[in-house]
Amino acid sequence: MKKILSIIFVLLVAIVVAIFLSKSAPVDEVTYKLESEGLAFTYKSGPQGYYLEEQNITQSDSPQLVRSITITPTSDYEDQKNRVGGEGSPSFQLMVYGNELKQSPSIWVDANPLASNIKLVIGETREEVVAGANAVAYTIDGLYRTDVVVIANGGFIFVASSSYLDDKSMTYLDFSSWLKSFKFIPTDSTISPQGKIDINVACRSALAYTTFVSGEEAEKFVKDCIDGKHPDVIERYIQSLGINGATI
Repeated sequence: MKKILSIIFVLLVAIVVAIFLSKSAPVDEVTYKLESEGLAFTYKSGPQGYYLEEQNITQSDSPQLVRSITITPTSDYEDQKNRVGGEGSPSFQLMVYGNELKQSPSIWVDANPLASNIKLVIGETREEVVAGANAVAYTIDGLYRTDVVVIANGGFIFVASSSYLDDKSMTYLDFSSWLKSFKFIPTDSTISPQGKIDINVACRSALAYTTFVSGEEAEKFVKDCIDGKHPDVIERYIQSLGINGATI
């Protein structure tokens, strides 16, 4: 009897130690850069973090799609690898699209319903700012409930999303921190310090995120902006394009 109790005790100690080591496994902060698109972000890697995987873009994908990245909790990724069939696990996803028309996030979302999944939206969309760039956020309901943030910057649209089972899911809890790590960086195609912007276009960009009582009030705002009375609008426009040191 004593021998059996001793064995049980040893097993229990081994289980407790294994759980402790698992929970105390190191989590590394990894910085991932999209050099061509001008974005850097960090994520937690390791057994208690996430596994990042970048998918190849095929001809069947949207012609505007240039990057596709999935970041899955490591434990879910390992489980997914070992099973046959079934749906993918909840994860972060980052899809990057070309934005040659320089559309604002809200306009792009409505113009590209398949990419934005805006027809599955629950509730209202919200205007936000991510890493100094204009963004629109909303929640959709499909296989999983998913929070979506669409960001416009530097000739690209960045669609960041987080799917989750409930508000206790790892992907739900970490999504905000992941977005806060976003940082737009210079690219090879960034306009040089001697580059110029069209001040009229820059001032009119404010009409996409500012509400006016009338058209006359909107035009007065644009005129005042051109006259230098709203420098914050110019700065916000420059940041949205990813331009460093541009002149007017």
